[in-house]
Amino acid sequence: MNLRRLMEPVRKLEWTRIGIELAIVIVGVFIGMQVSNWNVERAINALSGRSIESNQALLVSAYRATQYKQKARRRATYDELVSTGTLGLIESQTLRNTALRVYNFPTLENVAREGMQSRYREAFRMTLPNDALVSLLRLRITDIETRLADLTGNNRDVMQGLQAIANE
Repeated sequence: MNLRRLMEPVRKLEWTRIGIELAIVIVGVFIGMQVSNWNVERAINALSGRSIESNQALLVSAYRATQYKQKARRRATYDELVSTGTLGLIESQTLRNTALRVYNFPTLENVAREGMQSRYREAFRMTLPNDALVSLLRLRITDIETRLADLTGNNRDVMQGLQAIANE
């Protein structure tokens, strides 16, 4: 297959649009984690007696704290550019560096894996008494806060790169 013919569609891509979509994915993950934190807080307050919830609301909040959402990142174009050795076609150094960081940091995979392997999730689904759930829920809150800090604090260069791309 002719490499030029293969790369023609890649050259026509709108890199600003790709950068914006990348930003949307990252912001979506951040918002999803924040909503999960709110559900966890509501459940722990109800389980520990700091707030009064109806049985139905308590059950819904506690169950939602066991859920996780894994959104597949769209990376076909990035993978194609890497596999063909043509990543240099991305003219913006900022976009290129940001894409490299986003598609090569494990934070999102860690969040999904930890969500699936959460001891709170297992305990809730095995219907342990509330006093056992509170300590496991506290542990889960700490794990989520750590991953949120990883996503926002340890990847400031990604956030700055996305801001620079939006400003270009």
